[in-house]
This record gives sequence, C-alpha cells and structure tokens, in this order.
Amino acid sequence: MEGPIPREELVDYWKRTRKKVLWATMLRHELNAALATDPVVLVPIGSVEQHGPACPSDVDISGAYAVAMRAAQSIEGFACLVAPPIELGPTPYNMGWVGTISLRVETAVALLRDICASLYHHGFRRIILVNGHGGNVPLMGLVATALSEENVYVGYTSIWDLGQEAMTKVEEKDGGRIGHGGEMETSIQLFLRPFLVDQSRAVSEPIPAMDPRYRHPRLGLIELQRETKTGVMGDGTAGNPEKGREFVDAAADNLVDVIQWFRGTERTSRGYADALAVSGAHGQSGE
Repeated sequence: MEGPIPREELVDYWKRTRKKVLWATMLRHELNAALATDPVVLVPIGSVEQHGPACPSDVDISGAYAVAMRAAQSIEGFACLVAPPIELGPTPYNMGWVGTISLRVETAVALLRDICASLYHHGFRRIILVNGHGGNVPLMGLVATALSEENVYVGYTSIWDLGQEAMTKVEEKDGGRIGHGGEMETSIQLFLRPFLVDQSRAVSEPIPAMDPRYRHPRLGLIELQRETKTGVMGDGTAGNPEKGREFVDAAADNLVDVIQWFRGTERTSRGYADALAVSGAHGQSGE
C-alpha cells in the first residue's frame, strides 16, 4: 500500500514530540511505557477491491489508516497507538472486476479476533476498530460479540460515520453518501494520494441505495455486481481534494472525541462466565 500522507510526516512528528504512534515501529520498552498511560489502540481495517477506472484498489484501508493516524497524532496525555492496518476484508460482490482480493467471512472474523485478543493479552484493554469498508460493518459487530464472550470488549466505528456531517456539507452530487469510487472516495484519494488517481477516467453512476430498481428501503440485501456497469457507485467526476481534506480532518477530529470518551468509560460489563454464575445463583435461591 502506498502510504497515505498523515497530518504531519512521521519523522517530523517524532522529532517534535519524541513520541511514536505506529505499533510496529515501537521497541518493547516503549510499548511497556505506553501501557502505563492507560492507552488506546486503533486497528485500521479496510479492503483491497476495485474502485472503478480512476481510483486505486486500496481506497478503503488508506482512508481508515489516514483518519486513525491523524487522530493518534492529536492525542495528548496518554498513548494512542495505531496497529498495523488490516488491508484485506470480505468483498465477494467486487470479485467480478480485476484488482479485488476477498477474504472469506470466517477468515476475516478469525483474523480480527486474533489481533484483538493478542493486543488484549499484552495488557492493551482499550481497542477500537477504525473501518473504511462497507463489507466490514456486520463483521465488526460479530467480532466484538465473539470477543465479549471472553471478557474482551472492543469498540468499532467507520470513517463515514465519523465524517458524516462534513460529507453531507461538501458533497454536490452524491447526497451525503459514501458511495464506491464516487464523489467522496475520489475526493479522499485526491487529497491523500493524488498521484494514484487518474481523474480523466472518472465516471458517474447512480448509487444503488438511491435507485428503487435495485434496493428497497426496508430490505437488507448483499450487493450484486449487476448493480453497476463500471464498478462505481456515485459521481467520481465531482471529486476534488478540498472535499477530501474537509472530510478526513472532520473524521479525525471526531475520532479523537470517540477515543477520549472510550478511554474514560469503564468496560466492566458482565462476561459470559459471570452471567452464568449469576443465573446459577438465582436458580439456587428460587428467584
């Protein structure tokens, strides 16, 4: 993956703050020092899939990673670390176009579950999945539920939820929707990595969620290849870097708020074993 441009270049940020945010660059004693601050770990997740004729295939993970990096660099007073980005996810509905690499659902669940369990094993209790791929949305809830059975509690969010207000404000064509290779995703790439976008190839197609021929507002459906001719959902021709900058900055600022709230909230919900103990006690007492 061509790395997205963070708010401040990593080397410059380190020279100014003497603080690292990338998990994979840290030494063991640095991770131990981070543990002492009651840290938060962000896990960017996305996918590698076609995004039409104008955008690269790693749109989803590059956006999630950029938002996570900006948020982590903005945190003061405690460590906020960015775990290695998980570039692949389930995207079978895009397998009709070259460029897509799709994981089976069970593979993706096992991968995320193992990563979060490993972080938790080392004492990092506050973990947030930061998502950039629509196909990961049901996955995150499934992973969080499975981990909760082991008394591991994780949070999760998606960048379009974090940046929804900005997206609604700046979009001119796609009606405040993220689409796929449309107005906003193209704008994000033009801001982060304009050298990877060929805007002369950008196209426009309706977003199926807005097209009654393909979607019913009260019925959930898995996406189908037939819903789009070019692999695009939305108007990629309307993308520009300023829209992308406003979205990414707003999403990062809102993620900072999420991080601070999550860190200040005790995750002490009963786990499965505790619930069984309580249930057994009630049964013995005749309640």
